Parts: sequence; C-alpha cells; structure tokens
Amino acid sequence: FSTRQAAHDMDALRAAVGDDKLTYLGYSYGSLLGAVYAQLYPQHIRALVLDGAVDPELDSVAASEQQAQGFERAMDNFSAWCEESPDECPLRPDARTAIETALDDARRSPVPGDDGRDATAGWIFTAVISALYSQDFWQPLAAALDQLAGGDPTGVFDLADAYAQRATDGTYTNLYDANLAINCADDAGGITTGQVRELQDEWREAYPMFGAPLATSLLNCALWSVPPDPYPVGPAEGAPPILVVGTLGDPAT
Repeated sequence: FSTRQAAHDMDALRAAVGDDKLTYLGYSYGSLLGAVYAQLYPQHIRALVLDGAVDPELDSVAASEQQAQGFERAMDNFSAWCEESPDECPLRPDARTAIETALDDARRSPVPGDDGRDATAGWIFTAVISALYSQDFWQPLAAALDQLAGGDPTGVFDLADAYAQRATDGTYTNLYDANLAINCADDAGGITTGQVRELQDEWREAYPMFGAPLATSLLNCALWSVPPDPYPVGPAEGAPPILVVGTLGDPAT
C-alpha cells in the first residue's frame, strides 16, 4: 500500500489507456504521490501540479511537528478573527479558551446528540481540526461551539463527520484505513513508543492544543509490524517544470 507502489500503479493506468504522458493534479497527500511519480517516471509527465504540497524530505516526526505548528498558528488566526468579528463569532473574548473549556467539559460530561452519539472531546477536537483547514469554516465552527454550550452538538457532529467522511447511516469511507496503511508503509523512521511518550511531553509544552494529539498519532506506525517501503526523494531529473502551490497559513501541509 505504499506511495511508491501507488506511483507504479499510476503509470500502469497511464499505459493502459494509451497515453504517452500523464497530466496530473494532486492535492495534499496527492502532492506526495505526484512527486514520487515524478521521481520514478519523469519522462512520462506532460504536466504536473502539486497543490498544498507535502515536503517529501520530512520524516514522520518532523512532519507531525510541522502540523502541530501549523494548526497552532491556524488557531491563533481563528482566535484573532473571532476577536475582530463579534457579529460572526460568539466565542469572544478568547476563542482558544472557549475551545479548551468545551474540551474539558466534554471529558467530564459530553453533550448527547439526537442520533445516540455523545459529543465527547474527540468529536469536538475533530470538528476543530476540520474547520481550521479553511477560513470558510471558521464561522460554522464558532456557531457549532456556541450551540454546543447551549446543549446542541449538531454542528460539531456535522464538521467532524465531513472530515471523517461519515455518511448519515453511520458508515465511513476507507479514508482513515488507507491513511494509516499508506503512511506506515512509507515511514522508515522506526519511532518507538518510548520516543512517542517523550514527544507528547515536549510538544504539549510547545504546542498546547495540538502537540500531544499529533505526537500520539505517531503511535500508529510505531506499532505497525510490516516492513516499510520508503519512496525516493530529491530532484525529479528529466521531468518538465512542475507547478507547486503552497498557501500561507495552511495548517496541514
């Protein structure tokens, strides 16, 4: 399930449909897949766009720490918007504190939803993560947390379900399964559970809201038993010019 193997599959598809060269647009993880394809098959590229680009040279620890930094910055930006937009954000005067309070309250007494789920801290945190990807979701996040304080978790579940690709019947796509298998197949870092515990303490101090959860996410691959199949990195010699897009303040990549 590694990115290297998926890039080989992409070239097999290119050949199967009879195209001499590939035209490709990749977002987020798709940018990594495109970059690896360019490494392996530079002569088969017509045009390549990598949007929200992942840095292929970062190992899993560095990538997770970069995400912790990015989400903290996005939270600061969201909080600043809340303070400047009282008509749109009911979380004033301090949105970060409002979110921390909601998480603490949910750990003690989660708000029940109409569908039988309780709005635990995990659901709230996922909703926050979901909304910080785009400024378009800042107002829905503020409204959802305000409604949660009034006993209605619907908005929180809407944001979290969109992020996790949960259908109304309670089923999910294979998004999380694929993410786990591919990331761990790619990861040659060999981090241990002991190192994860140390990072939890360090990152909790450095990145108060997102550090510990992102350190914990490294446990997935620390416990993954299949040998890795790391992808190649470096300049894609022989490829045409590649357009790489990065947005200022992107929390994830």
